[in-house]
Amino acid sequence: MAELVGVAEGDLLKVEYRSDPSPTVGVFRMLAGGVTSPTQLGALSERLGELLPCLKQLDFVATVDKVDGGDTRVTVRPA
Repeated sequence: MAELVGVAEGDLLKVEYRSDPSPTVGVFRMLAGGVTSPTQLGALSERLGELLPCLKQLDFVATVDKVDGGDTRVTVRPA
């Protein structure tokens, strides 16, 4: 949960598929210069079957809708 410190409603995050150390669709901060943070804030858990094929073709971002402790909700859309 320490990774979520400073994340607020309305923030724009990067959505990426990463296979290392294990396959996951993670959400990451975007740093200056368009660089993606190496520290994963969390992972998407809903509608992954629909999202995975799309991630191979398009870049996606997540807008933070709600932060309630460790329960953070985002809306995912193409970048």
